[in-house]
Amino acid sequence: MVIGDALNHPGVSGTLGALLGMPVLAGVDDVVLDPADPGRVLASRRAGSDVETLAATPPLLVAVAAKAAEKEIPAVKDLMAARKRPIDTVDAEQAGARSQDKVTVVGSRARETHTARIFGGDTATAARDLVAELRKEGVL
Repeated sequence: MVIGDALNHPGVSGTLGALLGMPVLAGVDDVVLDPADPGRVLASRRAGSDVETLAATPPLLVAVAAKAAEKEIPAVKDLMAARKRPIDTVDAEQAGARSQDKVTVVGSRARETHTARIFGGDTATAARDLVAELRKEGVL
């Protein structure tokens, strides 16, 4: 099960996982099937200056990391309409949760870093230098 992890509601995924009795992988940036074991997933997330890779066997709840705050806040009309939508209730057994599920850290590596470059001088010189650098890197 995958859920978006909103910046302004960070506890939803943990609470949902607890209610469903499922392990939660929070703050995940990327999820793939484990090539060595297609019954497992590998999830990557940032951990300080490193990237942590976790292996887990479904069923589980994957909370995708929020990259930015929601750009559009729902109007009151939309919130009221959402309250009228049907809610399907399932228990942990129906969702296939097993209390013996485990999550294992299988690796950790340094995050890729991107260096910043500041172009000084007057506006025309800085713009010319920026375009030259972008062409050199193959962006333009």
